[in-house]
Amino acid sequence: MGSSGLYSPAAEAVEYFNVKFHRGLKDDVPLYEEIPSTASDEAWEALWNVSYLMVPKDKASQMVNSTWELTGNNKGNSLLSLDVFHQLHCLDTIRKVAQPKYYPDYRVPLKHIRHCTGTIRQALMCFGDITPIVWRWSEELGELEQRDDVLHTCRDFGKIMDWAKKHRAE
Repeated sequence: MGSSGLYSPAAEAVEYFNVKFHRGLKDDVPLYEEIPSTASDEAWEALWNVSYLMVPKDKASQMVNSTWELTGNNKGNSLLSLDVFHQLHCLDTIRKVAQPKYYPDYRVPLKHIRHCTGTIRQALMCFGDITPIVWRWSEELGELEQRDDVLHTCRDFGKIMDWAKKHRAE
């Protein structure tokens, strides 16, 4: 166990950078939070559709949780996924269930929704973002307003995605 916790083969992709979060209000709405559309659906799916990854067996053997060793053309490698993609898939599932007018035929068992809610809750608690949320006076509202569009230090998701694409399993 290193200073940052349990070993992950993807740790080599982790880099940090500062980013200002979007509020998702008025003119500050990212594509992921817009009214559902083909473009937003494609953007969401692109966030999580790298589910099956493989790494050399010697890297997988360093993980505290064992995983499946592949055979055939992929012998010497092990299968894994990164939980961030599972968590994003779960959030996308909840997003679709919350929009029944746009996704009238999208049916997901309640136990899957409970699973997804629990997965996201545990991830949020596990990685507990301690970035201070600030309050500012809003002349427009005539009251104090919570401002969550503040600078955060984040893992570079693009670097993690690049790593995952390089390790995609067939």
